[in-house]
Amino acid sequence: MTISDSQSAPLFSIITVCRNAEATIKRTIQSVLDQSFTDYEYLVIDGASSDKTLRHVQGFASAFDGTNSGILHYSSEADQSIYDAMNKGLARARGSYVAFLNADDWYSDDALITVASLTSSSIDCIAGATRVFSLDGSSQVRPARKDVLLQPYPPAMPATHQSWFARTELLRMLGGFNTDFTIAADYELFLRIHKLNRLWAFSPEVLANFSLGGASYDIVPTAMQYAHAKRANGDSIVHAWGVYLRNVSAAFMRRIVARTTQR
Repeated sequence: MTISDSQSAPLFSIITVCRNAEATIKRTIQSVLDQSFTDYEYLVIDGASSDKTLRHVQGFASAFDGTNSGILHYSSEADQSIYDAMNKGLARARGSYVAFLNADDWYSDDALITVASLTSSSIDCIAGATRVFSLDGSSQVRPARKDVLLQPYPPAMPATHQSWFARTELLRMLGGFNTDFTIAADYELFLRIHKLNRLWAFSPEVLANFSLGGASYDIVPTAMQYAHAKRANGDSIVHAWGVYLRNVSAAFMRRIVARTTQR
């Protein structure tokens, strides 16, 4: 389905990129459809799935009627990577703010109305809490972190990208995601935003849910890309790789403790 230029621009553009996500995509789409706030467009960017993903997406088309919900737009074509697909969504987005909800993530009830209450002409980014589900099914809430903005090269983003909304034109001005960072392009983009000293708003509410187990779950390559992202944005070798070593050491210690506890 293509986007009509005659349609008025919504407040939010929600983007889901996916490929062969038939097991989880319906939950993701349903969580968007269930939102009480309806001033949004929902873009599903499918990477030429070979399973039933696209069929599931098409099954929701009539439910997004623009009256009791936002409008659904979808496409299916090959892409180079997840961040390449996210950049495609960013290029097509018409909303004032954009957010990326992966195909195995889902929004909490009233997530969009919570974020909408924080939008203003001066706010460029909005961050909220995320409920993170471990591989064993347990979960914990990861709150949004204002404190990282006080550091010149923060060790983490203020929120996971599932619970981060950013002004669309800001991300376009910065060129979107750098696809050279195959795991941590969202973090690298955050560093570029951070250098501009833009205004953030924060919510204590859980906006989104996601399950551990994706590519970024492997701490060593993720921490390594974080270090490279810091260096690419001007951090010193000593600080960037010092943080890398601390992160890897802490992760290994947590795993050792977890294994010991399970015995």
